[in-house]
Amino acid sequence: MNEHVFAKNRHLITSDQVFNILGGLSGIMKLTGDKYKTVHFWKMNGSFPPNLHAMMTSALAVKGYTAAPELWRMRFQSRDNQTV
Repeated sequence: MNEHVFAKNRHLITSDQVFNILGGLSGIMKLTGDKYKTVHFWKMNGSFPPNLHAMMTSALAVKGYTAAPELWRMRFQSRDNQTV
């Protein structure tokens, strides 16, 4: 899929969008250094390990994109100390 498909909304909300922008399975394998089986699992699961958030969002930023932190199973404290 072409990067320009997301040009109007540069905030990605699905793992498929992240995969597309970062070059598919092979692109993410190269970026993270992980094996096919691992990266394929992320694709099937629809999310990425939290420890890759900084690396992958930096790679997206270089291309002019942001992505929902929930794609990396990130958890945040709300103002009333509730985990969201």
